[in-house]
Amino acid sequence: MIFRSADIENYEKQIKQLQQNLSQKNDERTLLRERLNEVELELSKTLEDLALTKGQYKAAIKERNALEEQQTLQSAEK
Repeated sequence: MIFRSADIENYEKQIKQLQQNLSQKNDERTLLRERLNEVELELSKTLEDLALTKGQYKAAIKERNALEEQQTLQSAEK
């Protein structure tokens, strides 16, 4: 099969364009992976903060209940 010079140049241009597109897609994928890692870290921190807040809430509820019970006992003694 004989290739003309114009055909070869056209194929070379197509190959170069495809390589550029592939490089761009790889760059985009890298950026998306980096952002995904950032989001996963943010989510992990948010979940840790939520667990801490939940623990503080439960402790506050126990303290409130203890104070209410103490007030009830003091009222009953009077």
